[in-house]
Amino acid sequence: MDDFKLVNDSLGHIAGDEMIGIIAGRLHESMRGGDTVARMGGDEFVIISSILPSAEAAVSIMSKAASRMIERVSQPLTLQGVEIRTSCSVGIALYPRDGVSSDVLLKSADSAMYHAKSQGRGTFQFFSDQLNEQSMALMSLSSDIKRGLEEDEFELHYQPKVDLKSNEIVGAEALIRWQHPERGMVSPGEFIEVAERMGLICAIGDWTLHEACRQIKAWEEAGMVPPRVSVNMSAIQIHQEDVPGKVRKLLEDYQLKSERLELEIVEGVLVEDMEATSTKLRDIRDLGVHISIDDYGTGYSSLSYMKSFPVDTLKVDRCFIIDICTDKADRAIVDSTIILAHNLNMAVISEGVEEAEQAELLRDMGCDQMQGYYFSRPLPAKDFAALYAKSQSTEIIPG
Repeated sequence: MDDFKLVNDSLGHIAGDEMIGIIAGRLHESMRGGDTVARMGGDEFVIISSILPSAEAAVSIMSKAASRMIERVSQPLTLQGVEIRTSCSVGIALYPRDGVSSDVLLKSADSAMYHAKSQGRGTFQFFSDQLNEQSMALMSLSSDIKRGLEEDEFELHYQPKVDLKSNEIVGAEALIRWQHPERGMVSPGEFIEVAERMGLICAIGDWTLHEACRQIKAWEEAGMVPPRVSVNMSAIQIHQEDVPGKVRKLLEDYQLKSERLELEIVEGVLVEDMEATSTKLRDIRDLGVHISIDDYGTGYSSLSYMKSFPVDTLKVDRCFIIDICTDKADRAIVDSTIILAHNLNMAVISEGVEEAEQAELLRDMGCDQMQGYYFSRPLPAKDFAALYAKSQSTEIIPG
């Protein structure tokens, strides 16, 4: 099942158990007589389908069965008065082609299932030798991530946020980097998705939040008055229990002023159990921590109900900035977002600014801040501190 953990976290385990029962019934209804449906644990089910005339027939029969399962599972259901829409990802392994023992067949089906998830979820995939190689690489990288966290191989770089009126650095986004002992510096694009798939994203997110707070305190102790630092928080982190309590404890442990910290969440989080999410965000904001919506414009939210959430800042996604100087539609979207956000007392940051023409146009449109390679790439903490000190005394020089 896809995203089942969000149901448990938002509606509770009783609702989660009820959902498991409903889905089990739907799976049973999707199968042929004589097939076996079993729950392996958590949100994973296994279906054993036997007496298939040939491998070719098996592919056809199981493709149809998987399509039926996906269709039935995706039908809406109601839990505690809340309508839920879910989906499932299916991996298929055939005997004896993909294994002659139950352990090997389950492993092959599991690899195919993860491949189905990577293709957008709500779909099915058959196992192949190529998938096995990818699975082994995935497991190896997952082990490396765990080791990297234990051995302090990760570090944070800080990308400046620049005020468009004063040209001063007024904030920074903390971005994780991995100094791998063999591969060198590894960018987030190469390991974040793996961390999400392997259940490691919370460990990485917690480490990032702790390290950002530690660095802010280190800057203060060195005599620097640091700008607000924003930290990305995943959907899974937001839906954990007592997130406001964890943030409060971090502020207390590092003796930080709450206005030094900002949490960035992607806008899709807002539509997942809106009431519970809004309550958590309000509790965090009541601490004095700022809330920013990242990648605005790429998800499912809209400014029409954004007013219901305690949001301080909208970050316009770079996909609207790349062609803003030549694409009238992108320019209109950004312009209207700025106007409406300001009417709701929200600041606007445009990310992915790489050219002077983009910066000038956004300044004319009334955008508050920018972030991107035009000003600076993400920098190690020491280099960021030097650039920040320079921006306080002179106008920042782009590039």
